[in-house]
Amino acid sequence: MNRIIVAGARGFFGSTVVRLLRAVGCAPLTSSRRPGGDLVLDVENRTSIRNTIRPCDVLVDATAPFQKRTAMLVDEAIAVGADVIDLSDSLAYSRIVWTRDSAARARGVRILNSCSSVSVLSAFAIERSRIRDPIACHGFLAPATRHTANRGAAESLLASVGQSITVWRSGQFVSLPGWTEVHQFAALKRSGHLMEMADAFTLPRVYPSLRNVDFWVDPNTRGAGVLLSILARVPAFSPLARHGLPLARILGSNEGILAYEIEGEKGEQSNVAFTGRDSFLMAAIPAALAASRLSSGEPCPAGVVPVHQHIDGVALAAALTRYGIRIL
Repeated sequence: MNRIIVAGARGFFGSTVVRLLRAVGCAPLTSSRRPGGDLVLDVENRTSIRNTIRPCDVLVDATAPFQKRTAMLVDEAIAVGADVIDLSDSLAYSRIVWTRDSAARARGVRILNSCSSVSVLSAFAIERSRIRDPIACHGFLAPATRHTANRGAAESLLASVGQSITVWRSGQFVSLPGWTEVHQFAALKRSGHLMEMADAFTLPRVYPSLRNVDFWVDPNTRGAGVLLSILARVPAFSPLARHGLPLARILGSNEGILAYEIEGEKGEQSNVAFTGRDSFLMAAIPAALAASRLSSGEPCPAGVVPVHQHIDGVALAAALTRYGIRIL
């Protein structure tokens, strides 16, 4: 098997990927910018990358927030001949990565962008809906905040609150103010605030019939929704929100939910949801499965791999069930 290197292995989701890989018999190498793991790897330092990675390595990039990342790791991996799997939820980062498709194909390198709940489970939900020509996909997330309240997640959230964000509306990208719109999810009896997510870019590339793709979030923590609504109107106060992480770990929910409303061109509607006490595992399971697959030499097309081809759907459903994630 080829080496698996997990970048950002000291972080919450990076360490979760490591744990999942070890549970299936893999021996991932842990890396971060600071000594203490198996390798020292700074994903934004060209010299560090070149000194660390080798041809045929499988790199799992869990170094958030991706909203602030460049494509340096991807570029160097392509040059060396190593595969990259990232847990990015960033639309802007997906756009950057997709410009490397031709270079990756030429080198026989596989790039699995947004190999996480966003956008692999999003595509899985569309496939499970059995709607042949979906025209709309509305995603909803209420995270298990007691587990996931960390700096990377907070930075990702605050990148949309009160900022100009991009969504896919009426078959084109549209800029809107983040968090100020609310969408009611009738099947869940819950509502979410509008956020920017990679789905708006990744899903229409796979399902060209999609005319509307957006994503909505409920912070799932008492009082957080009101606070974020204030910050959406007074963005200057956003840095103060980071001080709320300790409270989110106390007041937040233990159980999260990821859900999708999917609509077809003939009026069909379908609701697919994923939930469980350890729902945070949903973000790491796709990357762990994909890393195991690539390191073992299973076939996978070169280039930037479409999100519905990252993992076999049967294997993904089995892994979610194994870790207590219910598919509704």
